[in-house]
Amino acid sequence: MEKPLRILIVEDNTSDVEIVKRLLNKGGFHFIDKVIESKEEFISAMTDFEPELILCDYSMPRFDGMRALLIRKEMAPFTPFLLVTGSVNEEVAVECMKAGADDYVLKQNLIRLVPAVRAALEKQQTIRMRQEAEAALRISEERFKQIAEAAGEFIWEVDATGLYTYVNKISEGILGYSSNEIVGKKHFYDFFVPELAETLRTAAFQAFAEKASFKRFENANTHKDGHIVILSTTGMPVLDAEGNLLGYRGVDTDITEQKKAELALRESEERFRNLYSNMAEGVCLQKLVFDHHGKVVDYEIIGVNQQYEKILGIKKDDVVGKLASEVYNLSPPPYLHEYAAVVNSGTPFSFESFYKPMNKHFSISVSPWDKDGFATIFADITNRVMAEEELRQERMMLRTMIDHIPDSIYVKDAKGRKIIANPADLRIMQLPTEAEAIGKTDIDLFPGETGQAWYNIDMEVLTTGQPILNHEEYYDDENGNKRWQMTSKIPLKDEADNIIGLVGIGHDITNQRHAEEEIRQKVKELALSNDELTRFNRLAIGREMRMIELKQHCNRLATQLGLAEPYNLDFLKQDVNQKHNDKTPSIPIKKNNLKSDSESD
Repeated sequence: MEKPLRILIVEDNTSDVEIVKRLLNKGGFHFIDKVIESKEEFISAMTDFEPELILCDYSMPRFDGMRALLIRKEMAPFTPFLLVTGSVNEEVAVECMKAGADDYVLKQNLIRLVPAVRAALEKQQTIRMRQEAEAALRISEERFKQIAEAAGEFIWEVDATGLYTYVNKISEGILGYSSNEIVGKKHFYDFFVPELAETLRTAAFQAFAEKASFKRFENANTHKDGHIVILSTTGMPVLDAEGNLLGYRGVDTDITEQKKAELALRESEERFRNLYSNMAEGVCLQKLVFDHHGKVVDYEIIGVNQQYEKILGIKKDDVVGKLASEVYNLSPPPYLHEYAAVVNSGTPFSFESFYKPMNKHFSISVSPWDKDGFATIFADITNRVMAEEELRQERMMLRTMIDHIPDSIYVKDAKGRKIIANPADLRIMQLPTEAEAIGKTDIDLFPGETGQAWYNIDMEVLTTGQPILNHEEYYDDENGNKRWQMTSKIPLKDEADNIIGLVGIGHDITNQRHAEEEIRQKVKELALSNDELTRFNRLAIGREMRMIELKQHCNRLATQLGLAEPYNLDFLKQDVNQKHNDKTPSIPIKKNNLKSDSESD
């Protein structure tokens, strides 16, 4: 019997609840339901009931749809959520959809309920399956990386039909075709030589049918210029969460030269000597040595080329005909186990190794020849490995510097998604770890106008290729306080001048903004104080002038009465004389302008 669908109904109208349940029954849904109408009940139901579908009214006395959406986003983001409401305007509907609602159905148009529920369930199922598949692919990514590192050759991915979905740049060197000519256009069997194509294709798809891994699957292919390329293919299946085959990924090693060497050995010792003597790599022909119990204990060196002498610094006459344990002064000799495995399996093998006695890194390819015999082709890759290690150290040092810079520093891809975020940037996003920011845009990280505005700036830089420098922007910190930062965003380009992302640097200028605001406030206060002081000075000067006029009038009256002047106003004469000498006009004293202080006010 089909497992019933768990439906959480958030509704305070029992009649509406019954109508919804009746419509769902008629629509063919087999379900159990739980009806609630408060925040507390909703949170409890999300934990205890674990709904697979939420039908929620937008507006209720004790709860509302937007709060329910926010709680669902935190507790069960994949659970389908439909608003079933009496009325809702377009603005509210858009906000609800942005908050995570899958759809909304008006109660006056409940005929849409069943199709909307089906669509929401199908949508969420699709999303879940995709995310599960992505999670599975991420888990297998490390395995894929290991294969790539081990092979160091032609790395590829194909879908379940054998169509290439990815190849690395080495494909052009091996097959003569660029990645653009292969991905989405060629199947792996399209390169098989015609006379072997059907046999090789059948063998490959047998593994596909069994979802089996395969190792060192040798196949002959036609190069773009027409010559034959022999590849040793190692692949592993890529499965989704249900165990369905999504495709294969693996590596191809070009063993054409190895096969040529094997053929040359079989045909003519001399021809082989001519071949390996001119190789840029070191070549050594060897043969396994067994004890009386048949156990491999050593190997004898049969022949070496000039590059062997040059790379290892050992003369040919000092090694040919001798046991490897004697030459290298090691027991057992180097890589005895690996070499014996190649001879026993008859399958070539390639690997990289650090040989401590010589303090060198080598890439080594081993191929069987004759009975108990094998050839090693090796190259000194010490410089390459050291360069890679130096690059790794430089990257580590750069990352350390970025992480300790107080400014926020981040890198985004061509779609505005975070791929690097230093601790200062994480504090702005209020996230504890970088992993929680990776793959998200500013819209994801900063819901609302702030995130949209920042995302728009990202798109401008990524679209135009022009940097945006010293742009002031703000955000709310964890305490709800507004903080300002000066941000610059610069496009990142690859060698072909294609925009592949951007780097952003944000410097906190909150204190600077506060200081500027404080200065503006003080200037305003000073202006007000100056206005008051000016008014006071005008008042004081006016009163003093009126007192002088009054005293002058009293002196004139006393003179008219034959009395001595009661007030000494000689300072006025001195002031007038001084101003006359300075050619500065004096202040006139009006005689009939006497007013009391109260009148002047």
